[in-house]
Amino acid sequence: IDSLYRFNERHALGFSWYRVGLSGEKTLNQQIQINDQVIQAGATTQTGLSFNTYRLLYNYSFYRNDKVELGFSPGLYILKTNFNFAGQGTINGIAGNTALINEQVSIPLPSIGLVVNYNISPKLQFQSRYDYFYLNIGQYTGQMFELYAGLEYRLHEHFALGAAYDRLSAGAKSSGDQGFNVNFGYNLAYIYATLYAF
Repeated sequence: IDSLYRFNERHALGFSWYRVGLSGEKTLNQQIQINDQVIQAGATTQTGLSFNTYRLLYNYSFYRNDKVELGFSPGLYILKTNFNFAGQGTINGIAGNTALINEQVSIPLPSIGLVVNYNISPKLQFQSRYDYFYLNIGQYTGQMFELYAGLEYRLHEHFALGAAYDRLSAGAKSSGDQGFNVNFGYNLAYIYATLYAF
């Protein structure tokens, strides 16, 4: 879900939500350890991993004409990671045991971005965004990079179809007593429809 509201030709506010979910089942062919759970080979497992990305941004178009729009775009990303694991087999030396693990991490990351849009024709537009963030304060380090590029064709004044590529890479870590290390990235290629209310 991606939305943008333009107050005027230079100022806009946007909100986005993306979700990527992965799941699988496997019989282990080697021993693994998750937290304090030692799970022997032969155990059956079910895993789920999901990434929810929420983004609030502000666009300021410092240059805009009939062909080109260039904008500065500060924003805030909130990355929510959820990991679920269920295993049954020999766990911590006990046969027929079950292990259930659920881990969640939410990471707020402010960003700074650049918007470049180009009207190839009155109905066809190239759209792109480049967002970046890096922070190192005390025991916390975070980084994020996102590249979005797409083509959108206006079929009607209030309706358009498009195709886009999105690459997101993000991570955060803490070296404290309750330290954590989260890194993930994804590549998305998709088609979409856009409704223009005004």
